[in-house]
Amino acid sequence: MNITEIIQIHQGVFSKIYCLPNGIKKTVAYYTPFQSVSIFDGDSAEVWQTIFEDKGSLDRAYNYILKNGVFEGKDKEQEARSILLGFIEQLKASFLVSWDGDRPPLVNKPTLNPLIAPEKDILAFMSEHHIFHNLCVELTYRCNERCLHCYCPSGEQNKEITVENFSKLIDEFEAMGGFNLSLTGGEILIREDIEDIFKVLIGKNIVVSIISNLTLLDDNKLDLISKIKPRSVGVSIYSAIPEIHDSVTGVKGAFNRSLDAIKKLRGKNIPVVIKTPLFNKTVDGYRGIKELATRLECEYQFDLNIIPKHDGSSDNTNLRIMNDKAILDIFNDSPTNVYFSDELMTKGTKKELCQTICGAGQTGLTISPYGNVRPCISLAKSIGRYPEHSLAELWESTKLKEAVSGLKIEKFNQCSKCPDLDICTPCVGTWKGKDIPDSYTCFLSELKRRNQTKGGLV
Repeated sequence: MNITEIIQIHQGVFSKIYCLPNGIKKTVAYYTPFQSVSIFDGDSAEVWQTIFEDKGSLDRAYNYILKNGVFEGKDKEQEARSILLGFIEQLKASFLVSWDGDRPPLVNKPTLNPLIAPEKDILAFMSEHHIFHNLCVELTYRCNERCLHCYCPSGEQNKEITVENFSKLIDEFEAMGGFNLSLTGGEILIREDIEDIFKVLIGKNIVVSIISNLTLLDDNKLDLISKIKPRSVGVSIYSAIPEIHDSVTGVKGAFNRSLDAIKKLRGKNIPVVIKTPLFNKTVDGYRGIKELATRLECEYQFDLNIIPKHDGSSDNTNLRIMNDKAILDIFNDSPTNVYFSDELMTKGTKKELCQTICGAGQTGLTISPYGNVRPCISLAKSIGRYPEHSLAELWESTKLKEAVSGLKIEKFNQCSKCPDLDICTPCVGTWKGKDIPDSYTCFLSELKRRNQTKGGLV
């Protein structure tokens, strides 16, 4: 039997192998249409990665097992073949390959459960070993909407990153082991050269997430996004009632244009995540968002944080929800879908004083449209500029190390002594450069504690 002819790696599978300093090897594999993630260790990591790199050919994988396997009988070749075939069945169950002519699974709705997804494990070992894994690129601060809560600076006319420099950036990112790329703005589709930017990503072994209001999506852009095979396209929908959504964006008809675009993306089996920053004007309609997402076969996320503007002003934070009952209702109704600055507000984890208070600069960087590099999208602390400095220089720079060191919990006196530390979801970027939390962070932690005391889920 010539097994090399009957294995097919599904379109939308991306995989990266990491060799850790202790000699352990890990492979992270995504099947983006399902938003599923698999982690392989040791020999399994090696075997899967050879299959992936060889586009389904099994020769190297078989020879690796033959050389490194532990066999019980005399017929090593047959045992190696049996081990390989059993491993392929596991790959099939993980949606990574088709076996013996099977078709890839049909995609109806993304299946990612953020409470059990292995990405916490991924980020943990990336952070522990200072591996550059994530890159967020703000392609523009320009936008065709005028959202009430927007944190992006307005009126700036600086030169945005060129397609040539973007392509160079992606090559450097891949070479350093980078795997997760987020494209955001502003509104990225407003860029006249966005199609050329998308073309850079086609065929790359990078898991791409796109954030857009989608009102400018046309057939050409849709086709290119489909070829990228993104992990998800995130779109901000503020209410299931068109008039309320449009009043937030300041653009009449924005809801219907976004909705039409979501339907087109789902028609091509592209996962869509409806991202809803909730604030005092929209919180009563959160169940309508859930129903809308279910109807459109999308995931949904509620974010309770309103990030202060990059220009230093915080007028927009007056939009934050201060209604105890409304927040507790959301906690209990949608515990796996509530976020704070894109961090899932789960029950929390044990934190040590020597740890950093948040994940900024631990596994990735953010680059502004004008090349300013920051530890994360919320933290307005530049550590350098791209392309004046390479990604490798920036990742190993003294400025980044100093910025991350300054985020250790022990340096935040109020937080280090707080009984709610382990259930808190802090975002230093929202504290406007201060070493004390803003009152809203503490307010939410108190609500979480109160909710847990009463037997709540969050």
